[in-house]
Amino acid sequence: MPRFRPDTKSNGIGSFGGFMEGNIVDFNDRSDEFAWADVFVDVTFQVPTSQYPVVYALKGTYEKEDNGNIKSCSLLNRIYYLFDAVGFKGGPNVTGEWEDEDGAKIDKLDSYLNINHVAKNALESENYPYGIFVWKQWVEKDGKAYTRVCPKIVMNTTKGMADLKSYVAFLKQKNLIKEYTGETPSGDESPQTPTTINF
Repeated sequence: MPRFRPDTKSNGIGSFGGFMEGNIVDFNDRSDEFAWADVFVDVTFQVPTSQYPVVYALKGTYEKEDNGNIKSCSLLNRIYYLFDAVGFKGGPNVTGEWEDEDGAKIDKLDSYLNINHVAKNALESENYPYGIFVWKQWVEKDGKAYTRVCPKIVMNTTKGMADLKSYVAFLKQKNLIKEYTGETPSGDESPQTPTTINF
């Protein structure tokens, strides 16, 4: 009997990427693992085009006022892209501590989000309420490409997807998203690094 070798294109691995629908199946707060990070939360999406999940890392540091209070910054924008999409009306207070919409302290953000903002039986669900953009990013120092998820998470509606497509087009125009096509970038192209891109 001949060996079985899956067709990578048919299961979404070879040509994986672009605009897609997804369902959040897990939040994992890893902030304690990284001394530099004020926020590091892995958000796992199940997508219908692949047997493997897609992980978006919401990570970064706050910009702060002289008194230590956080101020408007790209990390806050990324936090609220996600929270607005999942319907979470809480967030960080001025000192960066997590609170719910009533101002009550949240001790474990991932536990709170998993209980309140992950659908029951999410892993078995065929409902994909969110829209995401996924691409491969070449990292010169590692000599390999990594899967990235655009920080703007939207509802999987006509309006939401149009908003996401407009946002991604803007980022591409500004050269903030460079999609790896399988060809190693030449030396005259600016290499990308694995650090957070501040959208």
